[in-house]
Amino acid sequence: MKVHSIHFDIDQIFFTNLENTPNGLFLNYINSISSNDLSPIDLENINNYPQITDELIRICLEAGDADSIAITLPTESVLLSYIPGDINMESSQIKQMIELEINNSFPENSIDDFTIILYDFAEKMDGNKMMIAAIIPNIFLRNINNILAPVGLPISKINISQFANNNSLLYNYPEQKEKAVALLNFEKEYIDLTVMKYGKPIYLSKIYYDSTEEIATILEDEFNIIMTNYVDYVETAFLCGKYLTADILQRGEAKLAEFLMTGVRLNTFKMIRTNLEQREKDYCARTAHIYSSSIGAILPNIGNESVFKY
Repeated sequence: MKVHSIHFDIDQIFFTNLENTPNGLFLNYINSISSNDLSPIDLENINNYPQITDELIRICLEAGDADSIAITLPTESVLLSYIPGDINMESSQIKQMIELEINNSFPENSIDDFTIILYDFAEKMDGNKMMIAAIIPNIFLRNINNILAPVGLPISKINISQFANNNSLLYNYPEQKEKAVALLNFEKEYIDLTVMKYGKPIYLSKIYYDSTEEIATILEDEFNIIMTNYVDYVETAFLCGKYLTADILQRGEAKLAEFLMTGVRLNTFKMIRTNLEQREKDYCARTAHIYSSSIGAILPNIGNESVFKY
């Protein structure tokens, strides 16, 4: 099965055509689109960007055959809400808690205005369990459906970038499924941090920063919390994201070493096969830490998930 994977990042769109084969994922095509001034792309008014949407249609057609489309939304564009309990709770209880969150955050809307994806989390050290609800405005999904209508393919999956990144990590580094592992995704003004234990998320955090000088302090504060309340030890932390620089990587590696952790730049193409030309292979090598959401989007989500309404 071939899939067009489209990651709508804040100011850029990342596109891959991927094929599930008996020998694993195969990359057939790769490309990206940027807004002219790198300003944020407003998914609520995406029709206001005809240059971007027209280019996206062109790329979809250029990329070749596909059976469906997988969409990834930036974590920043959705509301993530922690919910106490287990994903197997009564749906009426889950709905009640989600409605309360929507009433608090979007008092002018109702639950019918949103699609909710629930992600189950591993137990904390104290035995308590949480799940997280990704609350997605339906207008985003309607607009994306409308602009992609000329491609004539169904949208088979909706993803959130932070969770798609997790999928990519565990696919490319399968040995980490039996360990506790961290993933840090660096955006322009914030870091998405996930810790996974035995293949399930256990900790999620979004930390804002103003300068690279803050990175060391942020990592120290976060991993003190993690190793006190969530896991005893994290052996490896993978770093990725469009705003991961050599300076940030170096600072991150140095601070993580104080926790006896290894910091590694994520290679999202590590286990991916391709027949692309050398120029595209070189591009993949340079951007191996950037395309993790696009690659992870077509993979099964780690742990358990449930689409509450879509």
